Amino acid sequence: MAPLTQTNYQSILTQANQQMQQLMNISSSGNWEEILAAIQNAFQGQAYQQLPGAGKSIFNIEKSGEQLFNGDANQKAVAFQNILNSLTDLLDNLGTKKSSEANKEVKKNDAEIRKNDMEASKLHQTLDSKLQDIMNQCTNGAKTIEDAIKEIEALGGDKGQIAQAQADLEQQLAVIEENKIILNNGVSSPEEKKQALVNILSAASAINSLVALVNDCKAQIEAKNAIVEQTSTDLADLTVNASEALGQGMQDMAQLMQNGQQLTVKTEAMSGKAIAETGAGEIQIGIGQEMTSGVQAIATGSEGIKYIMSGNDKVNAGATLMSGSVQGLAQLTQSMGQMNSYLQYFANFCNGIGKFTEGAQELVGQYDATVNPMITAIGSWEQVNSANTELQTYLQEYTSNTDTKSESQNKWQPTLNIGFNNGKFSYKSTNNLQDKQTEIEQSDASNMQFKEFTFDTNLFKVKQ
Repeated sequence: MAPLTQTNYQSILTQANQQMQQLMNISSSGNWEEILAAIQNAFQGQAYQQLPGAGKSIFNIEKSGEQLFNGDANQKAVAFQNILNSLTDLLDNLGTKKSSEANKEVKKNDAEIRKNDMEASKLHQTLDSKLQDIMNQCTNGAKTIEDAIKEIEALGGDKGQIAQAQADLEQQLAVIEENKIILNNGVSSPEEKKQALVNILSAASAINSLVALVNDCKAQIEAKNAIVEQTSTDLADLTVNASEALGQGMQDMAQLMQNGQQLTVKTEAMSGKAIAETGAGEIQIGIGQEMTSGVQAIATGSEGIKYIMSGNDKVNAGATLMSGSVQGLAQLTQSMGQMNSYLQYFANFCNGIGKFTEGAQELVGQYDATVNPMITAIGSWEQVNSANTELQTYLQEYTSNTDTKSESQNKWQPTLNIGFNNGKFSYKSTNNLQDKQTEIEQSDASNMQFKEFTFDTNLFKVKQ
C-alpha cells in the first residue's frame, strides 16, 4: 500500500466561507436598495443599473397627487395648482367614459399589486425549500465528519490501536532477542533451545498479526480521508449554492420591493387624480344644473344635461379612484411589510449558513488534527512491514533444517486469516508459522539440529 499523505481538508471550505461572509456583511446593512446594488456587483459582476425614478411613467396630475399628500408646503402649493390647471382640460371634456376608465385603472392597479405580492410569496417559498434542503444536506455532511473523527479517534492516539500495536511489537521483539540468546549461547540444552525456537515462532506470528492490524488501520484511515475530503468538497459546494441562491433571492425580493414602492407612488397618485375628477365633475354638475333651470333651459337644457351626465361620470370616477387608492395602499402596506419580513428571513438564514460554514471549518480542522498524527505513526510501520517480510523469510530458512523430516514437509509460507467478528476485523495468525510451531513442539528435541540464530531485530526500528 502506498504511504498515507496528510491533507488540509479545512482549506477546501475556505473560499466558500469567504463568499458567504461577503453576503452576510451585505445582508446585515438593512438598506435593501444598497443590498440590491451590492448583490448585483458581488454575485453577477455587473454594474448596478438604477431603475427608472419613481413615478416617471405616471401622468403629471398623478405626481401632483403624491406631492399634495406627501410634499412640503411649497410642493403642496405647486401640486394644488397643477390639479387646478388640470381642471380646465377636464371641464372641456363632456364625455362619460371616465367612470369606466377609472374602474379599469383600479382593477389594473389591483392586479399589479396582487401579482407583485404573489411573486414575492412564491419566491420566498421556492427559496426557503431550496435552503432547507441545503441545510439538511449540510447537517448530514457535518455528522459524517463527526462520525469519521470518532472512528479515527478509536484507532489512534496514546490510547488507540496503533499505539497499543507499537507497544506489543516492542514486547514481541524483546521475546525474540531473549530467546535468540538461548539459541546462540552454546550451553543451553536441546529442550531449552527447542522452547526458545517455539517462543520465537510465537512472537513472529504475533508480529504478523500486528502488521495486519496496522495495515487495516491504514486502510480505514484512507477510507475516512476519502470520505472527509468528499464531504468537505460537498459542504463547500453547498455553501456556494446557498450563497448564490440567497444572493439571487435577496436581489429578486429587493426588486419586488422596488416594484411595490413604485406601485405605492402610483396608487397614492390615484387619490390626486380622484380629487381632480371629483372637482371637475361637481363643477360640471353645477353648470349643467344652471343650464337646465330657469328661462335659459329652453336654449341650453340639452347641453346642460350633457354637463350633468359628464359631471356625474367624473364624480363616480373620482370616488372609484379614491376608493381604489385607499384599498390599494392598504394592500401594499401589508405586502411590503411581508416582503420586508422575507428579506429579514433571508438575512437570518444567510447568517445561519455562514455560522454553519465556520463550524464546518472547525470540524474538518479537528479531523486534520486527529488524523495527521496517526498518519505519521503509521508511516513508521512501513519499515515494520519490510522487516516482517524479512523475518518470515529468515524463519522459513532457519526451521527448514531444525529436524530430520523431509524438505517438502518443512516448506511453508506465512499467511493471514482476516475475518469479521460482530462487524469488526479480527486477526488470527492461522499461518504456517503456527503449524511449524506445533510441529516443533511435538518433535523430540534430542533429534533436532539448532544452528546460530542471526536475525537482527533492529531492522524493525526506524533509523533516526
